[in-house]
Amino acid sequence: MLGQEYPEFPILTELIHSYESRNDPESKFVYALDKIMPSIMIYLNQSSQYTIRQISFDEIVKYVEPKVALDPTVSGLWIEFKPRLKLRTKLF
Repeated sequence: MLGQEYPEFPILTELIHSYESRNDPESKFVYALDKIMPSIMIYLNQSSQYTIRQISFDEIVKYVEPKVALDPTVSGLWIEFKPRLKLRTKLF
């Protein structure tokens, strides 16, 4: 366990546990934002792993939407961003 390997960083262990359990608004926000970032990278065309793997827009949506739904702010960003991503993924 991380806490046993790095006992000198108890706050880090607490933050990781909070992120994984998503039991407060901040951890839900960070988790949701973390899940939307790969889609933003696709949009910016800085990540070619999606084109190499040929991941479709529908697959991205299926993966991302339930996760971003945890936070209303990120969910709102996703709703605004999704049409732009769809246009970008048609170019691949």
